[in-house]
Amino acid sequence: MALTSELSTSRMMLRAPRLTDARAIARHLNNFEVSKRLAVVPFPYSEKDAVEWIEAKQHPNVHTWLLDYQKEVIGAVVLRHPAPETWTLGYWLAQPYWGQGLMSEAVRPVLRHAFEELGAAAVKAGAYVDNSGSIHLLTKLGFSWCGKGTQRCRARGGRQIEENHYILPRETFFRLG
Repeated sequence: MALTSELSTSRMMLRAPRLTDARAIARHLNNFEVSKRLAVVPFPYSEKDAVEWIEAKQHPNVHTWLLDYQKEVIGAVVLRHPAPETWTLGYWLAQPYWGQGLMSEAVRPVLRHAFEELGAAAVKAGAYVDNSGSIHLLTKLGFSWCGKGTQRCRARGGRQIEENHYILPRETFFRLG
């Protein structure tokens, strides 16, 4: 795993995953309303799946933060660096915490880390067209729509789902503050 710095906000700590987090991760991702919004998450989702996910994050081009809120893991933010000049953002939040501003609060310091500490010129993200919450989050954070494509969704039986593509250039992030 890339060395993931601990980050914090006024309401939560963002930290690297530990194997002891597998039960909480499985509990939240074993919800079709969450997993159907994510490309690689199967449904149903087990504790074994969570352990495999945590172990898969042990890669130098992946930075993973769990959202530790009131001493409970409620989501994750992931930055991937699959190729030079390319950074991608992914995230999930447990359904009981939707609509409270927690994910936008968590993603902001991760983006700041990407631009200030990792030297990203831009960060890309995708959202299924039927995921209005994620689309709202990305536009709220300053991401601009830059195209469409399709992405497989394991929880939906591996079907190709239409996806919007977004990008946030470094200058835009700092201009918006």
